[in-house]
Amino acid sequence: MRPGYGTSKHITTFIDESYRDGHYYVGAVVCADENLKALTESFSALRDECRSKYGIEEAWSVEFHAHDMMQGRKDWAPIRRQTSEAVWVYREALRALVASGSLVFIEGVDVDRLNARYSSPHAPYEVALRHLLERINERCKPAAKTTTVLCDMIDRREEFREAIKGYSRVGTPGYRPSKLECIDQPIQFVDSRDHDGVQAADLSVYLYRRDREETESHPKARKATRRLMNVMRPALAYDRKWVPR
Repeated sequence: MRPGYGTSKHITTFIDESYRDGHYYVGAVVCADENLKALTESFSALRDECRSKYGIEEAWSVEFHAHDMMQGRKDWAPIRRQTSEAVWVYREALRALVASGSLVFIEGVDVDRLNARYSSPHAPYEVALRHLLERINERCKPAAKTTTVLCDMIDRREEFREAIKGYSRVGTPGYRPSKLECIDQPIQFVDSRDHDGVQAADLSVYLYRRDREETESHPKARKATRRLMNVMRPALAYDRKWVPR
């Protein structure tokens, strides 16, 4: 399946965030209609398999939430303390993401350096989201496509929605300003449980942050993270961490 764009003129961008210890990342999964259909069908099949393998009740509504899966919380209580099972589910979900042809974009920011560089810095979420949308906008332009943006619910979401809308009028700051012409306004904030694309973004950005930042974790955990990253890597179209100077 053709990655990320497909044949439709319109695409959907799903966004989630992951942060810890001064490292803030925002990740996106970009899907044409056919990519999203393939992803949704594969996630549905994986939910059914989790029900039969692990006895997860109401598997049709289970959320592929990275932290909950790895900690055996909420929907994933039946596999608490069963790390190999959690890694298996994670791996299969990432394989579904890659096979769907969807693309992953990730932007990060060093929060300590951001606060040191600017006297009144924008929120790390807004900074990383803005940079992320600039890159997605650049990818959409040559293909003459626009994208709807669905973000996971977050505090201060109305403030962030208005900030992005404002950039579409006056342009983003920096040496490569953009009016985000290919980004449909306003961006939307949704419940991740209702959108497989947001769940895929959560799996992607959580894994990427752990791989890049948690380098002193237990050797077995580190090995599992590296293997999962290798599964996801074919879908990774863009990644960067901004360290303000």
